Amino acid sequence: MHLDGNVPAFKVLEAITTKKCGEKFHLESFDPLSDSFLKYAASQQLFKTLQNQYEGILSSRRLKIISNDSLCRLGCNCNLPGFIRNESFVPKTWVVHGDRAGSFNLEEEVVLDERKMYIRGKRVIKKKVVAIVVEALIGVFLSEGGEMAALSFMSWIDITVDLVNTPYTRELTLQPEKFINIQHLESLLNYSFNDASLLVEALTHGSYMLPEIPKCYQVCYPK
Repeated sequence: MHLDGNVPAFKVLEAITTKKCGEKFHLESFDPLSDSFLKYAASQQLFKTLQNQYEGILSSRRLKIISNDSLCRLGCNCNLPGFIRNESFVPKTWVVHGDRAGSFNLEEEVVLDERKMYIRGKRVIKKKVVAIVVEALIGVFLSEGGEMAALSFMSWIDITVDLVNTPYTRELTLQPEKFINIQHLESLLNYSFNDASLLVEALTHGSYMLPEIPKCYQVCYPK
């Protein structure tokens, strides 16, 4: 795997280490940053591809991208579970982590002469843990390498996002001065709107839509 950005290995180790390991570091420190960036990036990408859809549709699509089930599936497709550290270190049952270690561990068994032997058994990792690790890795690449590094990692796990701003082409024009007092609102907000028709739509409830105002505040627009 080759990704953009200079990300220290110990930060990656932190992102794949859960609190159950009992270490002084764990992945939860990346949660606020990674969660916020993932939601922002997914929202930006959906708006680019579905500019004229309503908020409910975009929210539903975004949920499918950022849900634990989706992130777990993407993480498993990239063999991440085998690298996750989810247990305290016990030398006798330790297995080398890697892309083939995700489903197995060693289990202790006592034979008749009281000697112990170790057999290969299943290693259980919850879906949520895999999803959280994926998010934490996004946070690591973002904090250490910036947006491009985070987007490179997201592309590697098959989440495609393009954050380059694209001008929004409106297919609808209104005469906003017929519906609101633009000068009064701009004075109150101390802001001058380039396209005041967006302001009309932002102030229009879905139950008040007219032929002249076919869109309401539930349609997403760029900030």
